[in-house]
Amino acid sequence: MASGHIDLAVELSKLYGKNIRQGQTFKVKGIQASVKAGNSEYDVGMSTLTKFAYCPSTKHTRDAWRKAFPVWANQKKLRQSAMIGARYDDLEYGYNLDHNDNRTSTIYQGGMSDNTADKMLLFGNSSEQNQVFSLEDFYEQLRTPPAPSKYSAGEQVVKQPKFTDYYPTERVVAVSSTASAMGWQDSITLPIVGGVEGTALGGALSLSDIHQFPECLDVLCGLMKFDIYGIPDDTTFQLQDNALIQFSIWVESFKPILSYNKRGRANRRGKSYGRGKRYSGRRYSRRRK
Repeated sequence: MASGHIDLAVELSKLYGKNIRQGQTFKVKGIQASVKAGNSEYDVGMSTLTKFAYCPSTKHTRDAWRKAFPVWANQKKLRQSAMIGARYDDLEYGYNLDHNDNRTSTIYQGGMSDNTADKMLLFGNSSEQNQVFSLEDFYEQLRTPPAPSKYSAGEQVVKQPKFTDYYPTERVVAVSSTASAMGWQDSITLPIVGGVEGTALGGALSLSDIHQFPECLDVLCGLMKFDIYGIPDDTTFQLQDNALIQFSIWVESFKPILSYNKRGRANRRGKSYGRGKRYSGRRYSRRRK
């Protein structure tokens, strides 16, 4: 099994040649995984199942990001970080403790007196010892746990809440791909049976369907963790196979979590007046002559 993570903001920045910030909701339309031989001794072949995990962009996950952003930004200002010159030093999360990189932003959970920077992650438990700031843990501490419903008189519980946490768990989708055993050589030599050595043609099979989802996946910050499971395993009678797997991910659109107008103010919806009409909220009056 192999595992890793993909940052769609980084990959899209390479594609468009511009800085695509991570603080957005990325809509993933489809995923494809393809397997090919990594060496000439590809005697058995491989089928893979890849599980992609991501943090869904919901009301609560976006609210958690908005609440953590000013804390991180204010610390940058207080520590006199050159935010104007550092064009690419924006807020970037890691997925969890095992899947993050050198681009993952840091924060000082103990305030200005704290000298240990903690990595900012989407999932996990906040820990000074492991130097982890978890957005999941941060948001759950700000919210009041849901209480069970009770009768108006007495303490008898009617029903327990359907959920216990506001921050959702990771969501998982799976894609498969196959490259057959004999697809990379013209023929095979059969062992000697009854004093006769024979040859047989090898069959070829390669499957790598595009998995298009009924509705786009709303991926928070464009972070996706993957785990690759390969079958069959090599035995003592077979040569070791090396296979390469390539992912293709279709991103339909991406939308910022924070939205500002040209004046730097947060966009707000205008007030409604009358049926089917919407105005900006500003009122203008003509000057009487």
